[in-house]
Amino acid sequence: MEIKNLRESISEATVWATKIRRELHRKPELGGKEDCTAALIESCLDEFEVPHSRLLSHTVIGHRSAEKNADRKKKCLVLRADIDALKIQENTDQAFKSQRNGYMHACGHDVHTAILLGTAKVMGMIGDAIDVDLKYIFQQDEEGDGKGKDVVERGVLDDADIVLGLHVKPELPAGTVGLKYGKMNAASLMVDIIIEGKASHGASPHRGSDALHAAANIIVAIGGITGRLMNPVHPAVVSFGKITGGTARNIIADRVDLQGIIRAEDGISCDAIAKHLFRIAENTAAAWGCRAILKLRDGYPELINNDEIVARIWNAIRLYNNNLEKEQRIKITECEEMSMTVDDFAYYTAACKGAYFYLGSGFPNRENSGLHTSTFLVNEACIQTGIEAYTAFILYESQVT
Repeated sequence: MEIKNLRESISEATVWATKIRRELHRKPELGGKEDCTAALIESCLDEFEVPHSRLLSHTVIGHRSAEKNADRKKKCLVLRADIDALKIQENTDQAFKSQRNGYMHACGHDVHTAILLGTAKVMGMIGDAIDVDLKYIFQQDEEGDGKGKDVVERGVLDDADIVLGLHVKPELPAGTVGLKYGKMNAASLMVDIIIEGKASHGASPHRGSDALHAAANIIVAIGGITGRLMNPVHPAVVSFGKITGGTARNIIADRVDLQGIIRAEDGISCDAIAKHLFRIAENTAAAWGCRAILKLRDGYPELINNDEIVARIWNAIRLYNNNLEKEQRIKITECEEMSMTVDDFAYYTAACKGAYFYLGSGFPNRENSGLHTSTFLVNEACIQTGIEAYTAFILYESQVT
C-alpha cells in the first residue's frame, strides 16, 4: 500500500478516535464497573466487523485474522489498552471534562483505549496490507486490583508471538515516543498497618496509648529504610498515601490505619524492605504502648521490556518516518532511567516477548500536570502518534518473518 493512502486512513482514524476519547473522558468508570466503556468498545469493534469476546467481567478481546496461508503459521501480535478511570475529582476547564463527580480519567486510559480502537479502524481500512493475526485486549481494572494477571492466566497470550502496550507520558511532548531497553517499571507491594492503642481524654494522655502519635513516629522511622537499611545504588521508595484515625480533637486516638506501597526494582528488594518495615513498625508502636498489625498484599512484578522487541519498534518507526516529510515524523527518544511507577502490563511481558513504550502527551513550552492529578491534561495530538506507532509496528512485522 502506498504511504499516501495509509496517511489518509490514519488521519481519518485519528479524527474518529479523538471523538471516542472525549466520549470516554466524559464518562469515566472505575475498575470492574466499566459497563458503558466496555459496551462502547464492543460497538466500535462491531462497526469494524472485528469479532470479539468478553473475559472476566469487562475485559473485551478483539480478534483480527489475516488470510491464512497453508505454507506457514501467521505471526500473532497482541496490543493491550487499559480502560478504567480513577477516583479523582477533575479540576480542568476542558469542554469534555468528566460528567461524574469524583471520577476522572487522570491516567490517560481513555487515550489508550481510543488509540487502540483507532488502530483497529486503520487495520480494517488497509486490510490486505496486513499479514499477521492481531488481538486487541481492552483490559479492565488496571488501577485497582491489576486484572492483567487474571487476563494472562486465562491464556489470552498462549498463541501470541509479541505483545505491545503504551502509556501516555506528560513529561514528553506530543509527537514523541519514548523507548526503554530492559527494566522499565518497578515492582511493588501493598502495605496496610493498623496501630491499636488506648483511648483517653486529651487532657490525660498518660492514661491512654496514643495510636496517632505512634503512627506519626512509624511513618518518620520508615522513611529511613531506603536511605539507611537498603543499598542506595538500587532505587526504592516507601509511600503512605492514606491515614485514617481518631474520633475527636480532644480524645487520644485508640486506632489508626495506614495505607501505603513499597516500590523497588524487583520483588526481592520489595520483600527485604517489607521485613525492615515490619520490625520498625512493631517496635516503634510498642515503644509508645501500642500494637502494630501489618498486612501485605501483592502488587505488581517489575516490568521488563524485551530488548529485541524494543529495537524492532525503533526500526519500524524509522522505516515509517522515511516516507514522511521531516515535520511529520515521529520523534524517538531513549529513556535511560527506570520509572518507579508500576503497571500490570508487567504480567504480559513476563508471559510473552513484548515491550511497553511511552507516548509523549505533553504540551510544548509549558508545565504539564502529572498523572493521577486533578489537573491532568492530554495533548490530543498524541492520539495520531499512538495510532501511527502501532500501525508502523504492525506493518513492519507483516514483512519480517
